[in-house]
Amino acid sequence: MNEDAVSIWIRRAESDMKIGKDELGTEEPATDAVCFHMQQCVEK
Repeated sequence: MNEDAVSIWIRRAESDMKIGKDELGTEEPATDAVCFHMQQCVEK
């Protein structure tokens, strides 16, 4: 895997983490969506 591909996957993982964190900050977070995005982040 080349450095460009790695950078793309890291950005995708960071995006999943951001979505999960942002959702947790809401008054009524959709915990299933938080779990999904965090799991996706870890896999990437």
